Amino acid sequence: MMAAGDAVISEGTADTKAVTVHATAVVIGETGVLIRGRSGSGKSTLARQILECGRREGRFARLVCDDRIRLVHCHGRIVAHALPSIAGLLEVRGTGLAKVPFQRAAVIGLVVDSDLTLERMPDSGDRTVDILGVQLPRIAVGGATDASGLIFWLFAQRESEWCDIYGHIMSI
Repeated sequence: MMAAGDAVISEGTADTKAVTVHATAVVIGETGVLIRGRSGSGKSTLARQILECGRREGRFARLVCDDRIRLVHCHGRIVAHALPSIAGLLEVRGTGLAKVPFQRAAVIGLVVDSDLTLERMPDSGDRTVDILGVQLPRIAVGGATDASGLIFWLFAQRESEWCDIYGHIMSI
């Protein structure tokens, strides 16, 4: 897998933009979570932990796609699409690929960078990222070992809507 900033395959017209990136995406409720990071940074492990926690909390939780994701700019939103050749396959490091339930597409509401050095209180400029011209909320985790903080943050409130640290209301 490539790092989040590495080359992507890009295509599109003035009306649509699309890229295929090395990343993993899951959907919790109605919110897609794009997990970026270099190979071995724990993207698949983090995705599994988010899915397991979502199911324990009684929420809809599905993989969109692991390892490579097609991102499409659509009406001011970023939609992640599973690639048909790897749809429903999730890597279990040291074991191989596991077949899991998946959702073919999800609107991305949060970007997680999984291989960065964490700051205790991140700069407000680090809390968003531009993907295909759309600003999205972004948080960093130090890989799978720091997944518990992200999972706590995702499910801090048990209501059907939650307010992220940037003031956006998202339905999960």
